[in-house]
This record gives sequence, C-alpha cells and structure tokens, in this order.
Amino acid sequence: MVDRTPLLLDLAGRRVTCVGGGPVAAAKVVPFATAGAEVHVISPTCHPDLAAVATHHERQWQAGDLATTPPTWLVVAATGDRAVDDAVHAEAERAGTWCLRIDGRGPVAVPSVIRDEDLLVAVSTGAPALTKRLRQHLEATLDGRWADAARTLAALRRDPGVRAALAEVPPAERRDRWRRAVDAALVDPSPNTASPNTSSPNASPADVLHGR
Repeated sequence: MVDRTPLLLDLAGRRVTCVGGGPVAAAKVVPFATAGAEVHVISPTCHPDLAAVATHHERQWQAGDLATTPPTWLVVAATGDRAVDDAVHAEAERAGTWCLRIDGRGPVAVPSVIRDEDLLVAVSTGAPALTKRLRQHLEATLDGRWADAARTLAALRRDPGVRAALAEVPPAERRDRWRRAVDAALVDPSPNTASPNTSSPNASPADVLHGR
C-alpha cells in the first residue's frame, strides 16, 4: 500500500465506463452513479442495480470504446476475464484514463468508506477482510458528534463573514481559532459546557472564529 496515494474525487457529471455488468461491478460502480457520475456499462448482461443507474450497451467490449465524447474519465474493468480486463487496462493507459480493475491489478483502488454528510472516512489496508473489520470498528467508535461537528465546521468554512474575520488576523491566529472552533464543535451539547480551550463557557464555533 506504500505506493498508493489517497484522493477524494468529484465524479459529478463525469463519464465512467464500466466493462462488465455483474454483481461485483454493481457494488463498485453504483456508488459512482450516486455521486453524480454518468455511468455507461458495456456488457452482454447487466445487474439490475447497475441497470437502474446506468446506460447499458448490450454487447462485448471492443477496442476503441474509450474514445467517447465527452471523454471517459474513469474506466472499470470488471469482466472477470483476464485477457479482456488487460485489454481495457492497456487502452486506458494509452488514453490517459484512470482504470479501476476489480482484480486489483490496476492503478486505482476504492477504499471502504464511512459516510455521514460532511464526514467521510476512507479505510484501506491491502487486505479486504481486515479493511472491513477496521471500518466496522471505526463505525462503532465514531459517535454522532463527529458528523455534527463536520457539518457545522464545513458550513462555517464557507461562510463569507467567517472568511472576512479570519482574513484580518495572522496565519498563526487563524490556525489557533480553527483549533479552538473544533474543540467547541466537539464539546458535549449540554448547557454551559464548553471546551477548556475556549475563551467563554458558552463559546460557539462561530464565536471562536469571529474572535468574540
């Protein structure tokens, strides 16, 4: 896993071509469609879950299938036939297209994910069974306050008033305010309870970022 670099991708409006239409392909690709990708499936058959969110091209893979308009941004090789998946991968390399191989031989891997609105935790270990166990452990460990804090702080990060207030202070002060805002966002929501690092017993994350 040391040669892998984690990335978060925005697939909305981007074309994803899936070569293969079985249940494993569906499990990998349906989340891409949910994220807004324009999914096309090239396969004689297509799993119902995949057919519900994709355009199905009912045929075998053909050389040149990645020469699409708009261009294919990600291709998923999921036929289970090593020769076909190799051909898809080779064409993707020539085209400069990301290739996710279900057999794990490609340059792209999809991690196991915990998602709750603005909270996204991705886990990958190189051993799928261990990855699943670790994800389950984290799901049991992360309580709702983490998702609540992520939602609150993400909204504040986009707030023009907060941006203006932070623009007026030195970088070190901005970092300190964000650290204390995280403390305030994670504090127990009971009355008069706040992080010991906040200047007021009832300081909200917004108060901290505005320097109140």
